[in-house]
Amino acid sequence: MISFRNSKKTHAYSVCSPTQRFFNWLLLPFVIGLLTVSYVEGLSKIMVAYGFVICFFYLMHILYHKKRLHVQTEIALYFCWLMWALLGVTTAIDYALFSQGVLTALQIGIMLLVVASITVMNDALSVVFVALLIGGAIMAISAVLSGELQLASDIDSAVRAGGLTGNANNFAYNLLFIIFTVFYLFRQKPRFCIRLALIVIAALALLGIIFSGSRKGFLGVLVFLSLWFFYCKARYISKKPLHTLILLMALSTTLYTGATLVMNRTYLGQRLDAMRSKGSPVRVQLYKEGFDLIKAHPVIGVGLNNYIVHSSYKLYSHSDYIEVAANTGIIGFLLYFMVYAVLWRRLRRVASRTTDARILYFIGLTKACIVTILLLAFGRPNIASKVTWIFLAGIIGYAWAHEHHIAMAQQHD
Repeated sequence: MISFRNSKKTHAYSVCSPTQRFFNWLLLPFVIGLLTVSYVEGLSKIMVAYGFVICFFYLMHILYHKKRLHVQTEIALYFCWLMWALLGVTTAIDYALFSQGVLTALQIGIMLLVVASITVMNDALSVVFVALLIGGAIMAISAVLSGELQLASDIDSAVRAGGLTGNANNFAYNLLFIIFTVFYLFRQKPRFCIRLALIVIAALALLGIIFSGSRKGFLGVLVFLSLWFFYCKARYISKKPLHTLILLMALSTTLYTGATLVMNRTYLGQRLDAMRSKGSPVRVQLYKEGFDLIKAHPVIGVGLNNYIVHSSYKLYSHSDYIEVAANTGIIGFLLYFMVYAVLWRRLRRVASRTTDARILYFIGLTKACIVTILLLAFGRPNIASKVTWIFLAGIIGYAWAHEHHIAMAQQHD
């Protein structure tokens, strides 16, 4: 078992080199911009151009210092999936949609590689998480300033807040990552004023999720908090039984009280009640259409973004699993979700080889986030979700860096 508790590289306040600071300052506005500016009409191309600038500087850094470009297995699998998806050109009906899907996937793949590589260089996840926090906070604050949240708080208005995204479900999903980030940074930043600010931001994000009326977003919060306790705190039951029991009771009471208030006093509660009584027949039909497409095109699929062309509702599938399998076939499905499987395996390997409480908490928190993302994926496609892939890129780079440090330490021993 290896511990890096006293290692400079894993210390929360380790000093960055000028090169690390340079790339941190490049990456920070990029991630913030993807969550804010990219949703503003006409400005998304600016973020694409800025992304290429970061790629250029990173490529120059590698060439100048003659460094080796480390491509993590997860990212290699993503590019294998993308290459397989290109075969969809033979089955796609709408080539414009197919081309758009390929371009988006390529941009995400490059972003994955660069963000993970910069995370490995810095051996720190804070810059990615701080950027997600700031970007999400800007989204929430903009909804407050525009009066959208105040209007949505009226249960009779039936208004759903969408913030800069213009889509209530995407707005809530992006805000969920603020909560993920707060749970990471709260442990990393012991200062009272910082922790107080994090609590305020998390509360604002939770209000945004509630007033967005997003059932998936709210259920995602409940699922995440339960998983966080299971992966991060349950293992202390034998060591700190009283403390763990009190925390469990407090968490259960908070969740029950919060859910009761939401059900009785918000438009979100009305939507949840309607879903419970009436179900969601359109979503069920979208799944059925997806399975029919998978049966008809099991190997290659119907081509990226082409599910919507075949759907009788002219909607996307509202499921990452159906969207990927229908558009890229069973082989594409396996390649795509192996990204998550390999990352999970990497996290388990790191956890089995370290005693560092910070790293073990990070791994437990990450597992809670991944399971939450995968559960929500039954109701939303993440195939082109910027926030999901930025988050995963940071996790992949950070986990790979720690696994590499552990392997090096074992060699020296």
